[in-house]
Amino acid sequence: MVDLVSQKKTVKLSLPTLTAAETKPLTISHMKPVGNYAYKIDFSDGHSSGLFTMELLRESGSAVEPDSVTPEVRS
Repeated sequence: MVDLVSQKKTVKLSLPTLTAAETKPLTISHMKPVGNYAYKIDFSDGHSSGLFTMELLRESGSAVEPDSVTPEVRS
């Protein structure tokens, strides 16, 4: 709970708390091609709706600095 004092008024706010699962980085758990134009992507938080076109993925990938991406190593 946070108290904010403004012009002699006290306002009490209840701030949400993140769970341990919500603090983990979002990752891609699975990608499946859809035709020749898009991918259906499943994310680590359980959502998987929507299609991501190749054009959107190319644009998103080019916005990332190549040296800032650390590949995930799976054994």
